[in-house]
Amino acid sequence: MILVGFGILPSLAVLILTAFQLNASKEARETFRESASAKSLGNESIIKASLHDPLNQMRLIGTGASWFLYDIIYYGAAFNLPQVLASVFGDDTDLVTSSWRNLFVTSMGLPGVMHALRLFDVMGTKSLQGYGFCSLGVNCLALALCDAMDAGPKIMFTFCCCLIFTLNWAINVSTYVMPMESYPREVRSTFHGFSSGCGKVGGFIGGFFFSILYDRSVTLTFLVCALLSFIGVWVTWRYVEPFDDGVFSLKKRGDVVLYDQNVRRSEVMNN
Repeated sequence: MILVGFGILPSLAVLILTAFQLNASKEARETFRESASAKSLGNESIIKASLHDPLNQMRLIGTGASWFLYDIIYYGAAFNLPQVLASVFGDDTDLVTSSWRNLFVTSMGLPGVMHALRLFDVMGTKSLQGYGFCSLGVNCLALALCDAMDAGPKIMFTFCCCLIFTLNWAINVSTYVMPMESYPREVRSTFHGFSSGCGKVGGFIGGFFFSILYDRSVTLTFLVCALLSFIGVWVTWRYVEPFDDGVFSLKKRGDVVLYDQNVRRSEVMNN
């Protein structure tokens, strides 16, 4: 929980530095206020109009809920993984062996991210996220079953490695990319920030409540993770807009990818 709380420090540093920069002169402050006020009014009207768009409402549910569910699972499972390994191998393991074991399990996240990046062009963001939630749910079910049946340390260790791999394989990347692909350029950063904020709320819930849940039952902890993962599959299928099914016509302008949303927007409004 303390580590999660440290996430506020970069934002606080930016706020303080910005405050110092605005203390230049009275004329500069007045000019800044006028331009910022005009820009704020313009951005506010654009954001309000975008929020009234049924397509953007659906996408906000998709990107926000996906990030929320994923961070609950990630922080809930990853933070308790050392305790899971300690319960599997016993508390009498020496510090060096335990450290190398935790390091090996944690390192499984790197190939997961690298493999996900290679699959983006092949599968698309939505499909990758859906399969990511599905594989994560299956992995959590396997861990719950192994704990309930008192499986051997080698089997539990293998599935713990698979858990870290699946946590980082698809959703860890798609939750960042999906908001960038989902919204118009004028509101992209705002809606991306909203989705990210949903993830931070999920991370707090996962880190706090899963520690309590783990003390009661490891099996129940992973069953809850599996349930949330399969809910994530449904959220991805229902609310995340597909970009690779021909509904959107892709237009490339430099490095920016724009989507013609007229066809899909009319369909959503008619429904």
